[in-house]
Amino acid sequence: FKMLVCKVPERPQGLAVLHTSSHAFSLHWKAPIGYAERYQVDLIPAHGFVTVLDLGGGEYQADFSSTKPGTSYSVAVTSISSGAFSSPVSRIVIMNETVPGPPESLSGESIGSTAILVSWSVPSNPNGKILSYVIRYRELCPWPQTNFIQVMTNTDSAEYLLNALTPGTAYEIQVAAKNSAGIGKFLDPVVLQTAETAPGPVVNLTTLILNHTTIELIWHLPQQPNGKITKFKIVITHIRSGNVVVKTELQAEDITYGKLPQCDDVANSSLKSTSSPFTTLDSSSLSTSLSDSAATETTSIRFVPISFIVDQLKPFTTYVCEVSAFTSDGEGRIASHMVRTPEAVPEDPPQHLTVGNITATSFALSWDPPTIITGKFSYKIELYGPSGHMMDNSTGDLKIMLTNIRPFTSYEVYVSAETAAGAGPKSNITVTTPTDVPGAVLNLKVTELDASSIKVDWKRPKYPNGIITQYKLKVLHIITGVTVQSIILTGNAKAENDSTIVDAGMLNASSMPTTTEKEAELPNDLYEGSGGLFTHSKATHFDVRGKHTSVTYPMIIVNASSYNVIDLSSEQLSYVVKHLMPDTEYAISMSAFTLVGEGPLTSVTVRTHEQVPGSVQNASYQNITSTSILLFWDPPANPNGKITHYTVYAMEVPTNEAIQIMTYNTNIIIPDLKKYTKYKVRIAASTAAGESSLSDRDDIFVQTLEDVPESPPKNVMHGNISATQINLKWLPPDKPNGIIIYYEVMFENSLGLFFINSSTSNVLLSNLKPYTLYNISVRAYTRHGHGNQTSAVLSVQTNQDVPDSAPENITYRTITSTEVEITFLPPITPNGVILWYTIYLTMQNGTEQHILNTTLLKQNITGLKEYTRYIVVLSASTRKGEGVQSQPVTILTGEGAPSSPPHSLLLKQLSDVSVKLSWKPPVEPNGAILFYTVYIWSATMENMINATETFVILDGLKNNYEYHAYVTANTRFGDGGVKSANITFKTSEGSPSDPPGNISYINISSSSIQVFWTQPSKPNGIIKYFTIYYANSSGIFNQKSSLSLHEVETITGFDEYNLKNASLSAPLNNLAKFSQYLLWITASTALGDGNQSSEVISVYTDEDVPEGPVHNLTYQNLSSMAINVSWFPPSKPNGRVFYHVTLSSWDFQENQLFFITNETNQLIEGLNKYTDYILEVTPATAKGLSNNTTSQLNIKTDEDIPETPPVITLLRNLTATSVELSWDPPQQPNGVILSYNVELSGPERNQSYSTYNTSFIFSDLVLFTPYNVSVSARTIKGVGPSAILVFYTDESEPSAPPQNLTLVNYTLDSVSLMWDPSPSPNGVVLLYGFRVVEYSSQYVVYQNVSGFHTEAVLFGFEPFKRYDISVSAFTKCGNGNLFSNVIRFTSTESVPEIVQNFLCISNSWQSVLVQWDPPLRPNGIITHYMVTVGGNTTEFAAGSHVQTFRELQSNTTYMFHIKAATSVGEGKEAICTADTLPESAPSAPRNLELVDIQSTNVTLRWTKPDDIPGYLQSYKITAELRSLSCPDWESMECIEREQLQYLDDDDEFLEITVYALQKFRWYRFRVAASTHAGYGSPSGWISVQTLSGYPDAPPKNVTAIAKSNHSIEVIWKEPSVITGPTSYLIDVTSVDSEDYNKTIVRTAGENNTVELSDLRPFTRYSVIVTAFTGDIKTARVNGKPSTSVIVTTLEALPKDPPKNVTLQMIPDDVTKVRVTFLPPSEPNGEIKFYQAVIHKEEDPNDLKVQNLTTTNVDQSITAVIEGLKGGSTYNISILAVNGAGEGPGKQLKITMDIK
Repeated sequence: FKMLVCKVPERPQGLAVLHTSSHAFSLHWKAPIGYAERYQVDLIPAHGFVTVLDLGGGEYQADFSSTKPGTSYSVAVTSISSGAFSSPVSRIVIMNETVPGPPESLSGESIGSTAILVSWSVPSNPNGKILSYVIRYRELCPWPQTNFIQVMTNTDSAEYLLNALTPGTAYEIQVAAKNSAGIGKFLDPVVLQTAETAPGPVVNLTTLILNHTTIELIWHLPQQPNGKITKFKIVITHIRSGNVVVKTELQAEDITYGKLPQCDDVANSSLKSTSSPFTTLDSSSLSTSLSDSAATETTSIRFVPISFIVDQLKPFTTYVCEVSAFTSDGEGRIASHMVRTPEAVPEDPPQHLTVGNITATSFALSWDPPTIITGKFSYKIELYGPSGHMMDNSTGDLKIMLTNIRPFTSYEVYVSAETAAGAGPKSNITVTTPTDVPGAVLNLKVTELDASSIKVDWKRPKYPNGIITQYKLKVLHIITGVTVQSIILTGNAKAENDSTIVDAGMLNASSMPTTTEKEAELPNDLYEGSGGLFTHSKATHFDVRGKHTSVTYPMIIVNASSYNVIDLSSEQLSYVVKHLMPDTEYAISMSAFTLVGEGPLTSVTVRTHEQVPGSVQNASYQNITSTSILLFWDPPANPNGKITHYTVYAMEVPTNEAIQIMTYNTNIIIPDLKKYTKYKVRIAASTAAGESSLSDRDDIFVQTLEDVPESPPKNVMHGNISATQINLKWLPPDKPNGIIIYYEVMFENSLGLFFINSSTSNVLLSNLKPYTLYNISVRAYTRHGHGNQTSAVLSVQTNQDVPDSAPENITYRTITSTEVEITFLPPITPNGVILWYTIYLTMQNGTEQHILNTTLLKQNITGLKEYTRYIVVLSASTRKGEGVQSQPVTILTGEGAPSSPPHSLLLKQLSDVSVKLSWKPPVEPNGAILFYTVYIWSATMENMINATETFVILDGLKNNYEYHAYVTANTRFGDGGVKSANITFKTSEGSPSDPPGNISYINISSSSIQVFWTQPSKPNGIIKYFTIYYANSSGIFNQKSSLSLHEVETITGFDEYNLKNASLSAPLNNLAKFSQYLLWITASTALGDGNQSSEVISVYTDEDVPEGPVHNLTYQNLSSMAINVSWFPPSKPNGRVFYHVTLSSWDFQENQLFFITNETNQLIEGLNKYTDYILEVTPATAKGLSNNTTSQLNIKTDEDIPETPPVITLLRNLTATSVELSWDPPQQPNGVILSYNVELSGPERNQSYSTYNTSFIFSDLVLFTPYNVSVSARTIKGVGPSAILVFYTDESEPSAPPQNLTLVNYTLDSVSLMWDPSPSPNGVVLLYGFRVVEYSSQYVVYQNVSGFHTEAVLFGFEPFKRYDISVSAFTKCGNGNLFSNVIRFTSTESVPEIVQNFLCISNSWQSVLVQWDPPLRPNGIITHYMVTVGGNTTEFAAGSHVQTFRELQSNTTYMFHIKAATSVGEGKEAICTADTLPESAPSAPRNLELVDIQSTNVTLRWTKPDDIPGYLQSYKITAELRSLSCPDWESMECIEREQLQYLDDDDEFLEITVYALQKFRWYRFRVAASTHAGYGSPSGWISVQTLSGYPDAPPKNVTAIAKSNHSIEVIWKEPSVITGPTSYLIDVTSVDSEDYNKTIVRTAGENNTVELSDLRPFTRYSVIVTAFTGDIKTARVNGKPSTSVIVTTLEALPKDPPKNVTLQMIPDDVTKVRVTFLPPSEPNGEIKFYQAVIHKEEDPNDLKVQNLTTTNVDQSITAVIEGLKGGSTYNISILAVNGAGEGPGKQLKITMDIK
């Protein structure tokens, strides 16, 4: 028994979905942990195929194919092992969607006539979720469409309603499904048809007029047939009567020329019924069957016209033609068209042809129309004269005025009536015109005889129009427009011979009549020379001034209105006109006369010859700068020709140096003149005949302006010199350039720079610093400045002077009590060399003075007093004297005992028994006083008192005792044994013991009193003075200073006053007026007043006139006739005040009210109401009043009700129901009139009104009715009395118009009307007025008929115009502007008249603007306009009135013809011509700019010109090269070369590169455009410097100079052509070796010189200088090297001796030695020869030098040395010698043989 244990395998690992598409995807997983035999893959739903692949490495993949797009699949993988299955691993896979397949079973049904319900089945292959469906459809029948209309459903519902379709139409319909992948394939189409409805109107209904009774109706099938058209109905109606003249129906198939659209056939070809599902057709067959057959047939029939001929109509009659189509559903909309039959030829001529208003050039014709009307008549008038047919004319009226005919001529006139069909029979009449003025003379020619006379030739007029009686020849001055000669040429002589003076006024105002005088013959040489005729005093001049010119003409005396006899019967005539002005343009006019009058003028112009001009006028000048003037003048009064130029001659007055300048203007700036110089100037004018003569009278003197000096003052030198002054003088500048207004002297020292001005050439410099060096210079000033011209500096030193300052820093040191040491410093300004110092030492309070001189800055002074203050003053002295003294310095010597006592003892008695003893300190205290000692004694006592003060109080003395005293002073050294003098005194008596008595006073004035009193009874001594005390009522005391006895007056002259035995008096002044004071008096002895004062009395000052006006003057109205006035008293009444009050009216016309009162308020009554018064209040006292204190107050009494009523001034009827009432205000208004009360009473109403005006209008009154009206005025106080008036209303116009205006009948130019009368005529209707309004222009015409009728016929209407007519009734007052109801009618059409304002304006060189206005009388609806030009006719819509014809030829004449057309036909033709403008030059190109700049080319860019009046041909680019010598482009000499380049292009933006430019040069460019007319204005210049480029030439003049044996100097010049900032490479190389190669760089701006100093002597070097620009790296590639210059350095001494020197004895010759050697390796030059230096060894002084004669053998040199001695030893040196000298030698020793 075996048991098999199967383990359940693990699940596959890492299952993942890969590569999902619409039809396939893959799964990938890994083998589970453990063992798995195989795997099971399940797909739900089971669509598609599965392939499992073992990828190796435990990885597996399952590939699924043939899945359905958009389907959600569940896929699971299970591991299988030994029949055991693991749990599956699953994934959800959603396949990608693709576009769905087509829907199925498409069908539909018609819903009404405009909708189809389409339905279908869901696609069998949706390939995803169906989101919506797309439906597209197009019309197949009747009018096939090529494009589909596409709509999309909003849901996935399988049906859709197509609406807004056309009835009776077959549609091709397709459906497709849509999912997220897009729209799928459309289902094969089906054809469905909507139900039929009534058709739309036929299209393009027109009429073709075949003749005047037959028309052809033409139309096309309806745009919307809405089904099959079965028949047509035609109705023709007479438009005026409304009668139907033709009514017929036509079967459609009978009158169509193609197959009618059969939409049901198209639908039935695929489906028999539209109500059941369709059978799907093959797409190709459907397309073929519908598109090819149906579309072609239906489209062709659509555009085939359908016609129908109607005959037997009336000519010249308007009909309305109506055509409608029918389908099975009924009749469609009606199309209508109005047509008028053409006119017929008139059958009889115009009737009653008459002539009237015959003049010489015109007559009027009138006639009646033909009796048989065959159309709208116009009339053709043919005029025949003596020469045959003259003209044709046409008119639509029954009259015509023929003008422009010849006078005195017989004419035959024919008139015929015309219609559009042609002209009828003619009527004729003969007319003869009367005589008239003649025509113009013929062949008028003028021949110049000389400068002042011409010959005039002419022929008789072609049309004399009568017998020629005379000719008039007029000579007109063209510039002024004045006739200067008027000559009558007659066939008879005339005695008078008048002349006319044409003066300035006549020339300026041509309307002024000419005045006649006796003829004045002018001299033949009137205009020769320089205008000498016009220099006499009688010449009159005038100006004719324009904007920029001023021309002056002299008075001209010429023959005018002169009579001359000629042969009037001659055909050719001539006359000579004299006395004309030279070079003047005249208009020569000739006219002929008959008995009727003067004929037209024939004019020609002529200019007389030129002569030499006169002098220029009004020459003046204006200074511009100091070296230039502006010279200006007016042209000559007698230019005698065209001024060709002016020549200015200027001569410097002092030197006679001349200047000559020519100009073409009347002003010129003369530059480069000398400053502030006088010139004499003359100006000559020139014509072609020569230059005007000049004289001194033509001179003008000019002086150039001042300027700053050009040179400084010269020869500045000094005169006398002092310590503070320098006398300076100089000469004026050589070139002051003006008036030297002052000189400025600048002088400078170490302290600063100072200035002083002088008006002369010398100055005294004062207040200078002594002994100081000054640098002085002078410059001159004109009023323009100094010009920075300063003289050379003059250095001057002032002389010495006494010092200006004293020694400084004075100090002292006490040595002993009698010796001090003084030290100080020198003065700051010594003003010279200090010779000594002086010390002044003076006692402070004495005259003792010590004077010491010293040369030192320290000095000891002895012999001084002790403890004494000295004043020290120092001064310094130069050789000029002593200087100022220093400020005093106080010094104090040492202390000692006093050497003098106190002095000046003084006693003052303090009381009867006490005194005060005072003294002054000792004069010589010799120290600080510590205390004083007073010694006092009397007969009975002795005492000593010490005091520290200079006084002591001695009391306790006895009265009337004599005392003695003296005083000593003590320092710390004692009292010095000196005492003061003794003083003796006696005690005093005492002060008064009672006051002054009997105090009284009297008033002197209002501000002063006289006070009286008596002496004290017990004065106790001598009274020294009295004191008066007084105080006012305010308590402020005023004390009068003590009065000495001589100030107190004794009483005299006051006898009349009771003074109580008073013996003394004094005045008190400046007291307050009318005030109370308290007063008392004291008496004082030497010891005082004893405190005794008199009794106090009251004092009153007197009154005075008041000072100042009253205050706060006011008033209050109590009533309209009473006021209360109040005020405050004046601030200074100066007494008891009362008041003068005056009241007067404002205009002083009423009596004044005057009263006096003591009160400050007053009631004033009895005044006028509301009246202006002036109140004056003047304060006064018993002393009087002052007029300047009067106060004024303007018063107006209060208002009251008016006392009188308004004054009625006017009552007038405005209308029958309104009245205007006017009045004036009351004469006594008693206030401001606020309003007026107006009351109206009548039969129908009583009303009250209020108004602010003085007039009132009553309206809505009853006609012819009496009314009472009252007017009263109201103020603020109430209403016054009334003014009453009775009046009646007037008759009025109707208040209602006529009623029921009715149109009875109307014709082409008339209308018949009837109406009912006005229900409210408000009077007798005198007439009825009709207002006729032409609707389009709103032009109003009024016609009146009698007021007794209610019907009328109106005439004067125009064809085919709409009119509004209303009627109004008129009484004597008018119609009230009331009109009845309006009736409207329109007259019938006619052909239009000619268009208005036809203009052809050439607005460019290839276009003409044509514009016109509609005909003044279109006589119908303008349907279009026909414009013909150049044989081509263009039709324009009726609303078009402006057209531009383009693409025309330039400078070509075009004729334009235009006709307006209505439905009746075309009107008359208007013609205009226009010439296209010739091409002209274009404007300047715009926005010229540089876009690229290179070294040899520049790229320009610009914009096409704004204005190109022609065909753009080319552009010319001008490039100008500026000369290297010019910094700017101002002069043409600065243009070195001009280069032109052309461009043929027509783009808006253009660009060109200008090549072949020079490098690094300034160019300027401009561009001009051209048409066939040439080049236009160029653009502005644009300047640029080309970039630097590689050099074009090497450096010039390269030179190398050997400076020494080791240095050379290389010099060169810059290349001949500079191509930029040029640098240089200097290459120096050795020629014969490669030992030396050096390059030096010289950058732009550095010197063109190089020196090399490291060279070898006598060596050839090659020097090459290479010019380059830009980067040095490219210098050798792009630079320009010079040719090599070879230079050889100078020779130097040979550097080394000859080499390989050998000495060889010559056999048998002991006196010679052969020497062999090689040249030095560095000979440093050309070896001239070799030397041998020979000296004996034993005798060094024996030296010989021998020049060797050498021979060259195999590059070695051999020579023989001679003169030796045998047996001697020699030291021989061989040296090489070149141009610089000998080199070093090589010494050899040789001992000669002995022979």
